[in-house]
Amino acid sequence: MKVEICASSLLSVKNSIFAGADRVELCSAFQLGGITPSKGLIEEAVKLDKIPIHCLIRPREGDFFYDSNEINIISNDIIVAKELGCSGVVVGCLNNDYSLDLKTLQNFVDLAYPMEITFHRAFDLVKEPFQAMNELIKLGFNRILSSGQKNNAELGIELLKELKNESIGQITIMPGEGINIKNCLLFKNEKFEAIHFSAWKPLLRNYVLNEKIKTFDAVIGHSDRNKIEEIILKVKK
Repeated sequence: MKVEICASSLLSVKNSIFAGADRVELCSAFQLGGITPSKGLIEEAVKLDKIPIHCLIRPREGDFFYDSNEINIISNDIIVAKELGCSGVVVGCLNNDYSLDLKTLQNFVDLAYPMEITFHRAFDLVKEPFQAMNELIKLGFNRILSSGQKNNAELGIELLKELKNESIGQITIMPGEGINIKNCLLFKNEKFEAIHFSAWKPLLRNYVLNEKIKTFDAVIGHSDRNKIEEIILKVKK
């Protein structure tokens, strides 16, 4: 079983490498669900040259209904990720009726080639998941990241299993969201090829910010090496 870490900092990438992870999904603003990381972060992560970097391409938080300007931004960011040496990109785009925006997605696939391409958790919002999976196969996507259209992958495991069985190896169904040391074996036992998790741990600061200004008091954190190692030891036995 392969282990992909959702990493939102360079330290998280390094911890993923030291812990023995197979791949990193690189993003920023983890607590917003992840958005496109900066060029600087991508460069530093790729420069480590120790692990495949798959770059999340998401121009903002919120829904996955993008206007033409946002689609142009995504397209440009895919090109940047490829030029910087990423091994893959992670994208998604929906129509207002929660179907796949096939024309836009085909363009993303074409721009990304020869990188790998993953459809992210926008998949958990589609109304017809089996139809959407087959459309993604035809478009040339390599994998789908999904929680099985539930709040976490453990709750959504029945749909995830059905998708995996229906896909007959044409696309990887990768469970993600809420995977931890307590439930990781569930996915190994069901013979999923890969799992996705953050192993996120808040970073404790030894100072207090100005209590009158709340803008900058968000908790920050990183993917924890020990947490990653514990899960890897379980799923790679």
